[in-house]
Amino acid sequence: MSGGNRDQVYRLRVVQKAVNRTKTQLRRSCREYLVPYEQLSNKLQQINRQGGKVIDITPA
Repeated sequence: MSGGNRDQVYRLRVVQKAVNRTKTQLRRSCREYLVPYEQLSNKLQQINRQGGKVIDITPA
């Protein structure tokens, strides 16, 4: 992604690992977020802090 249109909304696809503590089983969940350009940096930082991995960013 280069530059970025400030009026654009972006679709983020995020994979989050969840560990079931009672069993040794891993589960992955995929979420999508629609984020305006001006909130994109903050949202990416939040996802990173929560242990998520962004797998795709596309214009919505």
